[in-house]
This record gives sequence, C-alpha cells and structure tokens, in this order.
Amino acid sequence: MFSMMNKFDIITQNGIACYGDDFGYKSGPLQIYLDVRNHLVQKMTHMDANVEDCIKLLRQFFNAAIYSYNYATAQAISKAAFDAMKGHAFWLENMDTSAIRKEFSALIQEEKMQKIRLTDIAPTFARTEPHWHESRKRRLLRSLTLNGTLLPNFLRKDTWLFLPKNFSGDIRATFRYNNILYYYGPTQEGYCARRDAVRLAKEKRIFSKVEKIVRRKYSSVKNDYKDNIKYMTSEGFWRKIYKNT
Repeated sequence: MFSMMNKFDIITQNGIACYGDDFGYKSGPLQIYLDVRNHLVQKMTHMDANVEDCIKLLRQFFNAAIYSYNYATAQAISKAAFDAMKGHAFWLENMDTSAIRKEFSALIQEEKMQKIRLTDIAPTFARTEPHWHESRKRRLLRSLTLNGTLLPNFLRKDTWLFLPKNFSGDIRATFRYNNILYYYGPTQEGYCARRDAVRLAKEKRIFSKVEKIVRRKYSSVKNDYKDNIKYMTSEGFWRKIYKNT
C-alpha cells in the first residue's frame, strides 16, 4: 500500500531468484485472515468497490473454507471482515499484530501441519486426478445441496479423501466425503479435516452476522479509509512510527 500511494523512482534488476516454502503449504487461518482484510481495504481504497463486490469476495473465501471442512479458516475470514469494518483506527491499534497473533494461537492448531504416516490414517485413500473435469450434472447437484450439506447420511462417503495441501481445499472434490487428509508430499506433513455439521452451522451463523455488519457499515467505513489512507501511507507517518519503536 505504501509503494502504491507514493511515486517512487524504482530501478529493478534483471531478475530475482527466491527460494522458500510453498505459499500453499504455509497458508492457514492467520495467513488467510491477513489476506482477506487486505483485499477488503484494497477494494475500498483503490478499486472503489461497492458493498456487493466485497460480499462476493467474502463469500468466495468463506465457501472455499467451510465446504472443505477448514472451519478454523472460515472463522478467520469472518474475523477479518469484522475487523476491517472497524475502520482505520483498528490498524493504528494493531500495527504489530501481537494481540491478533495471540488470539489466533489456539485457532491455528486446528489446521497445523505435522508429520504424518499415511498408513496411520487409512489403508487406502480416494484421490482426484490432476485437472479433472466435473460434469454439469454433478455441479448442479452440489449447488442444490450446498455442496452436500443437505445430503442424507447414506449418500456420504466415509472413505478418506487425499488432497494436496494448498491455499484452500477443492470443494468439488470434498463433495460427499466426510474425512479429508490435506497432505504436503515434500515434507510428509499434513492434517486431518472432518465434516462437522454443528461447527458448520455455527460458522455460518457467525458469517451471516458479520455480513450484515459489512452491509450496514460499509459506506461509512469506506469513507473513513479514503479520508485517512493518504496520511497513513505517507513518509511522515512512517518516519514517526519508526522513530517511536
């Protein structure tokens, strides 16, 4: 945001090589929380988006989490929207994110990557083919049943589904499965996610309440960010911040 708001004379190198962990591997509730609130502020300050654009964005993030049984991430998305609607004062009060990280310490344990031996989970796994194609009939059935939420138990599968760890689960693949193993081959780490109707209903209720808050406060919060973004991305502001640290 700082570089976007200031006209720097930048000379770039011919190329940069960077080695590090896969971003999909590192993604979790805290990372998605930071990503979602950033998206919302960018939409309000740089894209002049209306409230429906932001609601659509939030639903996409939330549905990808809730229907892949990543309930901690779904909770993080609701919190990101709730915090973003506090306006610029929230960012001033939480610049080092220490309080937020402390709040997330328990939540991130739900989707924590750890060493896993596949045979300790199940003797065999269902798997999806790379770049597999979903039929129109199947896609319609997923839509009508809220990705299988409304299906009776006898139509569900208790077989474990193996999915590569990424930014989110593939909700096309999770349809009808009760148990998912998210796994990252290079480190032989992963975590188990299970369908939980009670938790799903709880997170949906929370998200619905937050969505109403977004609709109610969006216009005033958007104006608040626009009124303060120039100062908060100015050289003087950041010199003052670093001088006091």
